[in-house]
Amino acid sequence: MSTVLHVDNSNLYKALLKEKFSEFGWRYLSASGINDSLDAIEKNGVDLIITALELEEGSGEELVSAVNAGKHREVPIVIITSSESLDVRKRLFSMGAIDFIPKNISAEQLKEYIEKLIRRDAVLDGMKELSIAVLDDSELDLKHMKSILEFHGLTGVDFYRNPDDLLRGGKRYDIYLLDVVMPKYSGDQVVYQIRRRDKSCVIIAVSGIDHFKTIAGILLSGADDYIMKPFNESVFMARLKSSVRALMLVRDVEKKNAELEAMVITDGLTKLYNRQYLYAQLDNEAKKASRYGRDLSVILFDVDDFKKVNDSFGHQVGDSVLVKIGQAIRESVREVDIVGRYGGEEFLVILPETGIDSAHMLAERIRQKIAALRPGVDARVTVSGGVVALREDNTAKDLLADADTLVHRAKKAGKDRVERRQAP
Repeated sequence: MSTVLHVDNSNLYKALLKEKFSEFGWRYLSASGINDSLDAIEKNGVDLIITALELEEGSGEELVSAVNAGKHREVPIVIITSSESLDVRKRLFSMGAIDFIPKNISAEQLKEYIEKLIRRDAVLDGMKELSIAVLDDSELDLKHMKSILEFHGLTGVDFYRNPDDLLRGGKRYDIYLLDVVMPKYSGDQVVYQIRRRDKSCVIIAVSGIDHFKTIAGILLSGADDYIMKPFNESVFMARLKSSVRALMLVRDVEKKNAELEAMVITDGLTKLYNRQYLYAQLDNEAKKASRYGRDLSVILFDVDDFKKVNDSFGHQVGDSVLVKIGQAIRESVREVDIVGRYGGEEFLVILPETGIDSAHMLAERIRQKIAALRPGVDARVTVSGGVVALREDNTAKDLLADADTLVHRAKKAGKDRVERRQAP
């Protein structure tokens, strides 16, 4: 269970925050001054501190300084204040505060803010799987960024103070958060180099420069967004998630397209290649082998008496038998070899750069492996096979026809055997 420590003189705010955090399953602790706050942190351990600036003992600024000077410096701190002073905010941000809650907002608005602060969302959950690089030559700004990211559970983050370390390191990230004022490099140079090597990553520039020409230049160099310092934590996370949401949508589309492409070429039952893909690949491999004078062999297997399996044990068991035979074949060949379900109970293996002798030995090993299986039936399941090697002027159609003839010969000769045709 996560724990929040709320430091405030206002009983109203304490009641409101306790109610909302309790709704989300957080343990709520309260304090009124620095000493009792530090005692609570030491005794209980907390995941979030929310403090007012005016306390019974000391001030919110002193509490922020005390926390950040001790071993609990990584705990994120949010300030509740009625002050709208930019200088105050800059000073507290530099000390490690991650955000501000205006004290003049309504009770309902406060509840909404707390809900946004702690609730989970799909984009944030997705971001936890992404890699992040933060580049800033300011140690204070890096510390502030780290507090925000860690509070939201984003721990796959690398921090850089030197652009060379990031650019020459070779590691690629899904998200880049970049200060645009750096030694030796201008912001647009860093953005351009990252974008040139990675078109799909998210790049967000973070800077205190508000000149429109600077902002336009950074965006034109390839940045997805530009966020001004000092920034509000909620706005920063909202804009970061907006950019990441677009990245996740693109990747989701790419994944779905890949899945659709796989469905077109995959047999639905065995998850091996299907007949159409096998024929296209065999045609391509036969043409390449003929053009460059390379070896090519093909093995065609047919499950013996498969109708009896279906009739005796049912089609569900029959499907399971086909799946396990397909797995046995796939596990027996190389990565470069092409395996698929060619027909109802037929399996085809395409072996580039393989002569007839090697192909025949492989076919025998597979036949023996399948004969040793007990794929969900009491009876022994076997296959008959035909092995052919490419001859001059052979086409894919010729190879398949000859392999099929050899399979029939193997069945007539007693089944559970492999016949071969030697290339001249």
